[in-house]
Amino acid sequence: MGSAGRRRFTLSGREDQAAYWDFADYVHTHQAEVNNRVSAKGKADPVALDAMITEFGQKHSVNPEKLQACIAKQDKSAVESSMAEGKTLGVSATPTMFVNGQEIEGILTIENLRLVLDRALSEAGKD
Repeated sequence: MGSAGRRRFTLSGREDQAAYWDFADYVHTHQAEVNNRVSAKGKADPVALDAMITEFGQKHSVNPEKLQACIAKQDKSAVESSMAEGKTLGVSATPTMFVNGQEIEGILTIENLRLVLDRALSEAGKD
């Protein structure tokens, strides 16, 4: 989704947490569809990104003026810092998490996440 998309995505959470998590779930489970919808010539299309976030905001009754004001005054430093940190760790996809140094890429079911965490706790002697 690119850094502009990540910034806008992060902004949606400042206005409404339910909208943020609904959007997060949608983006992670429909990555190809989202990329096709918001990309133009391999780059994120800010107009398409804003439209998508606005749709999710409307679905959750987020104040559209507040959301648009938040988008207009966005600060890209937090997202760029997070992306730089991910790059230094070798992260190339989202979602990616690390459990006791083990990189886990992609979406896990709650059952698989529990297995990963239970194994890590067992290996650490805390089961």
